[in-house]
Amino acid sequence: MTLSNQLTLARILLSALVVIALQRPTLFGRLSALGLFVLAALTDYWDGWVARRRGEMSALGALLDPVADKCLLLGAFWSFVALHVVPLWMVIVITAREVAVTAMRAAILPHRAIPAMRSGKQKTVSQIITAVVILLLLVVETWVQQTRPDLALVERPPVRLLVWALMLWTTAMTVFSGVHLLMRVRR
Repeated sequence: MTLSNQLTLARILLSALVVIALQRPTLFGRLSALGLFVLAALTDYWDGWVARRRGEMSALGALLDPVADKCLLLGAFWSFVALHVVPLWMVIVITAREVAVTAMRAAILPHRAIPAMRSGKQKTVSQIITAVVILLLLVVETWVQQTRPDLALVERPPVRLLVWALMLWTTAMTVFSGVHLLMRVRR
């Protein structure tokens, strides 16, 4: 198995560890989730770089890479829903798009490969930024609650507005990239 595919598989494992760490409402748990998420997000860059640099582009890598992205990002977003940090409907929309695109790619893959599009990469970046900001807010909230247990940072109106705006941006980018890909495939 190539190094780039090993990095992709590591991202899937790290995704599970992020979800597990987010279930721990301790500062260590939240810091672990943030660190693991950032490390997993970096493997998304590294596996592509390694594959191009070493000529390790493969059908397995093309299949595993988007699955690993979805594991990481959907795992984080559904964990945020469970923590009552993000709106459920937005995560449902994001999940529906990801499932639809994955099904479309799987149906088309035997006939021809669908290269990654700029809008899809921008969507992934928006999702990563949103998740990292939310994870940072959860870390800060957990840290603050050690001295002020009555203070729920993510419940504060400015913070709720920031999270809602980031999620709205991410949801819009996700829908746009899905529609853009669908239009390209239909052509």
